[in-house]
Amino acid sequence: MNALFFSNPEPTFSWSFQASPDTVVTHLVDGTDNFAIRNTFVMMNLSAVSVGTRTDIRETWYGVYSVTATNSQGSNTFSFIVEGKDMPKLPKSLSVSCGNPHSVEVMWTNGGNTEYFRVLYSTDNFLQSVIDPATIYKQMDGNDVYSVTIDKLDGGQLYFFKVVAYNSDGNITSLASSGCRVQEDTCMACSPNSLYLTGVVLTCIGGLMIMINLGLGIFITRKGRLPFRSSKFQQCKNQGFDKVQFSGRATITQEGERSYQELDTSQVAKASVYSEIRTQEIGGENDDEANQSSNYESLEGQSKPNVYEELQTASSGSSGLYTNTTITKGTA
Repeated sequence: MNALFFSNPEPTFSWSFQASPDTVVTHLVDGTDNFAIRNTFVMMNLSAVSVGTRTDIRETWYGVYSVTATNSQGSNTFSFIVEGKDMPKLPKSLSVSCGNPHSVEVMWTNGGNTEYFRVLYSTDNFLQSVIDPATIYKQMDGNDVYSVTIDKLDGGQLYFFKVVAYNSDGNITSLASSGCRVQEDTCMACSPNSLYLTGVVLTCIGGLMIMINLGLGIFITRKGRLPFRSSKFQQCKNQGFDKVQFSGRATITQEGERSYQELDTSQVAKASVYSEIRTQEIGGENDDEANQSSNYESLEGQSKPNVYEELQTASSGSSGLYTNTTITKGTA
């Protein structure tokens, strides 16, 4: 508060305070009750100035401040009215929620007279703090409940929050603070270590599949069949093959010879192998009876008449004709 007087000679100054018309007047002393007085006088223009300063103003110090200049010619008084501005009131019901990873939702209600809000947060209980750049303006629908979400916070870190209310006359910060510990990522598959582990597992599975396919290819190339082909399948295949082998036999109708209409495979116990029989000339009747033998001649004219192929390996559609010729003594 600056008070300017024109005076000749130089005056003296005194300050007083009265909170309201029905209260007593208090004399103010330089250096007491956070009040300071500084006086100057300029002889060239006869100006006398007194400056009164009240620091850390409080509501109880709102009222009328008066300064009186007095010299040998008289006195004059000048007064100042000090009243509180319509500053915003404290935000209320402050709460925070750390429900999402790296994110916090801050909620509060308007204390009154606020044009906009900002959120203040800290990790060291406001020894150092950060003001979020987002501006939350007063809602015009009359709803005094506000909220804002702050992202990109460090997971696992404990944060404290306050709300600052602003208007054209000043700003005020909520007295109470609220805090919570920010969540970390819950998606383990999205972490770098999980992605690395997934890549290793997929690589191992791919390598195993390649080795299995390569092994099957080598086995089929060498054996000509799959390793897990069942014996039942092989038996069915052999039965079908036998039916083909014995289905086309020709019928022999020559007189005195046995006719084979159908060859039963169950009657073929073993392949018949006929050793070459040396033909003996039929001599006289003095030949020993022990020399009687059976001479089996092949009527088919094969290249090796002494060896006959097994019936199972005979090709389909061919027929063999065999005559049992018995050579007895004394016959021609």
